[in-house]
Amino acid sequence: MPVQRMPVKVTSLRAVFCLFVFLSLTIAGCDKHDDDPVKVTPDLKVIASDLASPITFAEPPDGTHRLFIVDQVGKIWIIGANGQKLSQPFIDVSARMVTLNTNYDERGLLGLAFHPAYKTNGKFYLYYTA
Repeated sequence: MPVQRMPVKVTSLRAVFCLFVFLSLTIAGCDKHDDDPVKVTPDLKVIASDLASPITFAEPPDGTHRLFIVDQVGKIWIIGANGQKLSQPFIDVSARMVTLNTNYDERGLLGLAFHPAYKTNGKFYLYYTA
């Protein structure tokens, strides 16, 4: 049984129609821009000091609004909800680390991830090279 093909004109018209509908919806969804841009003034403040090489941070999914700062030398520090760094690290694996060179290359403690159920099970994961 021979395959019936649509005439080229009909296919082209459908393609043009689809393109027209797509562009119409895209343009209709765009907001008009104001002539005066919103002026944003950044507010910067130091939240932690005395860190050797802070590389990342994470907030645990437990509602405490704490920040866990990963320091490449092998320590994780907690910034409490009050904005103060705790005096002792949350975890210290620096004894397992090789001595980092002065360029702080891609060795050391490099990441932290909290288990989705951290609030109930307390599990977290570290990424480091030793």
